[in-house]
Amino acid sequence: MKPVEVCVCLLLLVVQSTRSSPAPEKHLEVRPGGYRLDLNPYPGEGLFTGRVRIDIILSGSSEDQGPSQIKLNADPGLNVNERDVKITRLADLDSSSEEDDSSKEEATLSVKGIKRDKDDLTVLLSQKLHRHHMYQLDLPFDGVLDSDPTKPFYENYYLDASTNEKSWFVVLNLKPYKARTVFPCFDDPKHKTWVELSVSRKKENHILTSMMRTDTSNVTIDGATVKDQFGRTPQMSVNSLALLVSDFQQVPPIFLSSDGIRVGIWGRKDFMKALTKAQQFLPSVIVSLEIFLSRPYPLPQLNMVALPNYTSDNYINAWGLQMFKESDLMNGNSYWLSHRLAKAAATQWLLHLATPHNTSAVPMAVASFLASIVAKQNGVPLGLDQMDPEGVSVYDWHVTKYHSLFLELSKPHSYTKEQLKSQMAILKGQLFLHMLEHTLTLPTLKLGIQNFLANKEFKTYTDDDFWTSITEQAHSDRTLANDYSVTSIAQSWLKQERIPLVTATRDYKDNTIAFTQEPFVNSLETRLGMSKVVKKQSAPDEYWWIPIVMVTQRTLNWSNTTPSVWLRPNHDTITHQLVNLREQYVVVNPANIGLFLVNYDADNWKMLTEHIDEMPETVRAQLLHDAMSLALSGRLDMVTMLNVTTFLRREQAPLVWKTFFPLADRLRKIFVGTSALPLYEAYLQALILPPLEAVGEEADVQSPWKSDFRVKTRHLLCSTHFPNCIEHARAYYEIWMNLTNPDDGMPIANIHLCPVFTYGSDEEWEFGVQRLVNFSPNRTVSERSFLLKTLGGCSRDTTRYMKLMNLMFLDEAANETFSEADRYAVLAAMSSEPQGHLAMYEFLKNNFDALKLGLQTNLWEFFIQMAMGQFKCRDGLEKVTALYESKKGQFGGGAEKKAEEAVESVRMRVKWAEETIPAIEKWLKDLAQHPWKPERFRFKDFVPVPRTRKSG
Repeated sequence: MKPVEVCVCLLLLVVQSTRSSPAPEKHLEVRPGGYRLDLNPYPGEGLFTGRVRIDIILSGSSEDQGPSQIKLNADPGLNVNERDVKITRLADLDSSSEEDDSSKEEATLSVKGIKRDKDDLTVLLSQKLHRHHMYQLDLPFDGVLDSDPTKPFYENYYLDASTNEKSWFVVLNLKPYKARTVFPCFDDPKHKTWVELSVSRKKENHILTSMMRTDTSNVTIDGATVKDQFGRTPQMSVNSLALLVSDFQQVPPIFLSSDGIRVGIWGRKDFMKALTKAQQFLPSVIVSLEIFLSRPYPLPQLNMVALPNYTSDNYINAWGLQMFKESDLMNGNSYWLSHRLAKAAATQWLLHLATPHNTSAVPMAVASFLASIVAKQNGVPLGLDQMDPEGVSVYDWHVTKYHSLFLELSKPHSYTKEQLKSQMAILKGQLFLHMLEHTLTLPTLKLGIQNFLANKEFKTYTDDDFWTSITEQAHSDRTLANDYSVTSIAQSWLKQERIPLVTATRDYKDNTIAFTQEPFVNSLETRLGMSKVVKKQSAPDEYWWIPIVMVTQRTLNWSNTTPSVWLRPNHDTITHQLVNLREQYVVVNPANIGLFLVNYDADNWKMLTEHIDEMPETVRAQLLHDAMSLALSGRLDMVTMLNVTTFLRREQAPLVWKTFFPLADRLRKIFVGTSALPLYEAYLQALILPPLEAVGEEADVQSPWKSDFRVKTRHLLCSTHFPNCIEHARAYYEIWMNLTNPDDGMPIANIHLCPVFTYGSDEEWEFGVQRLVNFSPNRTVSERSFLLKTLGGCSRDTTRYMKLMNLMFLDEAANETFSEADRYAVLAAMSSEPQGHLAMYEFLKNNFDALKLGLQTNLWEFFIQMAMGQFKCRDGLEKVTALYESKKGQFGGGAEKKAEEAVESVRMRVKWAEETIPAIEKWLKDLAQHPWKPERFRFKDFVPVPRTRKSG
């Protein structure tokens, strides 16, 4: 056969084969039409049984084939008996006159078997299902009732205070995709349908779930065990289902008079008095959320429970029922309690009425945003600038959260744990929403959220669905240009790990101002805090949508938050024309409207410093935060930053001081090991003594804001080794030393230990060491860890450090008393103080061979890093260089590289100190030669004022 003929034959075969291959069948989609779930937990026995009847609906086109199997989700640990599985055809969904009446009768179908594959359970049928029929799948099951509170279905108990007997309770905690561990189901948030729940219990217990109880019947003849039936829920995902079986009691219930919704706080009976304030606040919290969201609470009840033995910060979140660790619902600060209740309650709309399709930080960010608004209405701390309606919001987020967020996101390399990353993502999202609140206006944002819920109730949604709703409302209100999208703006902020730095540089001749953006990376503080040279982080490819809000000295319109211009991701620099401002200052991003830092040219910083007293306290706090953060990162010279801080001599607002404290402490740590430290500590003492004297020494239980301010003020003051702190600390320490059994516990506050170990006698120091050696295993690990780190990081005497290292590294019994983790911790603590790393250097030099032989490789390398890499003076550089040269080639393996890196790190530190410290020292000396008269500080206390439903 010729080659051409062969090709033709093959082509014909291919065509024939293609024509004969049938198209793949398209099957109807199987989805749940409702659940009738019966659960029988047996607390104390660790078991549960149950039965679920799932209404099955098929959807698709008339051409699609009916499936001959039903695939569900069921955990491998859940037992489903194949012989007991049944499927019944119910009435027709779409009957016609041409169909036989018999088609409308129930009929049992044959089940061929069950196939289990990981989390899938497939019911195999003997015939195909029909699109116009509804079916009911009946599956009995049983499983293990866990004792771990992190599991989806668990049991626990508490000891009744009156009888000392165990009181058992059972908790359902169905996180997304975890319902399958409790019963067979369609465990995907998109499958929203109703649930009818029935649960058995002992007669002395009661049940809380999403709906109200409709009926109770006896399970046993004597009525010792009963079964409660509950009403049908609205459309919901199975992971929203709630259940608690317990003997807990409720603080007297309160109904919302407008709609009869029952809201309640529950707990063990001997804990009731601690929950009264939560019950007082919860009704007004719900009303505030209903008004803001313009959506009534969708269930007949909402119960919040203080759960014994539950320790997680993540509360159990179901529809109509939320369970917390007991301390979260205890009587306390009104603002924070209102905030916690509102944040949890808001998720009833954002996670259950409407349900996220995928895991995301956005719903919880929105809940936190709503909580900040509601908390201001229900527990307002007065005493900030009374004319500033955003005072509470700035106080809350700027001081307690904003600083830590900037610190973490500015690190060149992040080693943050996933849980903390999740918390930061939520915080960043909330702060982004506050930015929109200002730039788009609160009415626009509010209507956008309302429209979103109206469109997505009883449905699932994506992040884009939410941001699109805000965009549409902003375009309608003309608060955002039509070619701008909130979706794009949100992505630039929420999907990037860093936060931006905006630099505003003025051209005073042309009367213009240029804005540039870049990621903020704190390279300087990180380099000075590490024992090796850290490479500079390269800039990312993408940037941010940044609203540029400006206030000028000519207008001083602090309430105007409309952006003058937006910095776009594809434009890292823009120029804006100013009007007659050559001799006047400009403030960008006043009061931290957006989550970014602002740097200025030297002349604008000078004008800001001269006029900062005239600005609102929120703006003073922002400028102080930005200046100190920029100086700590090496982006602003230290003298300019110190000039900014001088207004604190007259500052009266706690908000500004609480912004200053953590930044001042970080700055003190940078100066450790330099000649500027004593002068800087003297400056701090002169600044913060008036505020401390104003709040007094005694704790004020009636003012948590004042107590918190006192603690933070004393902490910074005592870190400067203020004589009064040392005297107080030694007096308290003496009480501990005089105890008959000092190893039973530490009866003094942690803050007193460091001053004693630094300035106390050898006898006091030796007492601390013995408490560490004899530490009781019945005490907490955190107590021991704090004592160890304080002994390791607080001393002016190298001899004490030598004794401690001999005890921990060379003593024959060292391995019996101290772990590897202890040694790492004490080395890190020692390296933070000049006398500590000097002692480590001498100890390494004198015991080189013994340490190299006795330490594990990683610990040996860490010792070298800490002992050789911390000096900031020329003398220290000479020491470590000499040691490195004398032992070169003897460090071994990776330790050789660590030693080389440590020397380079010291060389970098010395270079920084020689370039930077003289100017700082001169500034501080000049200030000391012209002391100022301290102004009397008058603490503006925060008086929480709870708002009831009547008062609004």
